[in-house]
Amino acid sequence: DDIADAGYAACVSHLIGDDPTTSVVEFTDIDPTTPGVQSCVQSDAEDLCDTYVRAVILDELGEVLGGGDEVPTYSTPGEKSLGAGDVCDFVPELGGADTDTGGMTTAGATSGATSGATSGVDSSGSGTGAGAVGPWGHLASLVSCNSSNVCTVDRELIGNVTANFGTFYADGVLMEFVTSPAKGAQITGLGSGEDSTDLADAFGIEDHDVITKVDGTKLDSVEAMSQVLQHLATGPSPVALSVVRPVRGVKTTLTFELRFTS
Repeated sequence: DDIADAGYAACVSHLIGDDPTTSVVEFTDIDPTTPGVQSCVQSDAEDLCDTYVRAVILDELGEVLGGGDEVPTYSTPGEKSLGAGDVCDFVPELGGADTDTGGMTTAGATSGATSGATSGVDSSGSGTGAGAVGPWGHLASLVSCNSSNVCTVDRELIGNVTANFGTFYADGVLMEFVTSPAKGAQITGLGSGEDSTDLADAFGIEDHDVITKVDGTKLDSVEAMSQVLQHLATGPSPVALSVVRPVRGVKTTLTFELRFTS
């Protein structure tokens, strides 16, 4: 019961946008397609968390204590309209016949345990990622760019990106080494409401941009990419980033300046 109560309390805090453990307020982003940050109203958050978190914890612990190996199965995400006009995602359904060897199923597809965790309330943000807590951390507090492409960046963000590089692949984002429209690493696959898009938006990077150089290092190989990530994590500040942006056949070269803080 204590474990279930703790999970329920954490769920409610997340949905209403208030994290008492870090004093962060309004970090929840219920609908990434809607500008701004939305949170559940208290009563709806409690109803959702009682059904889809507390009950699931008790259901799973009952299986473990009873010697079974069933895990909760996950439904296709649905929507619940709240009194405040916001939207919350449904998370798991109780019970199910999946076993430990089959993983969890989400929307009819077999996947690992992380799929179930990401099928509920999204961790992606809106616009610059304001208010979001995802794989990159709290973007609004880790990076801030002005209209002159000068960005103040906490080095914690670089560590988070390095540790969660697989998020780009999960989001369908590719970084390919190309020679046209410029020689460098071209970013493709940025879409709406994804963690990768939030990160790109925070810096003003767009789909099909080509990063050509980072502080003089040409970004034209995997080895160069590794060197650049190491340089960003430990090297001196500021760092100059050269980007070529192709728009309807016209190439524009942009320079970003990254000023790091710890």
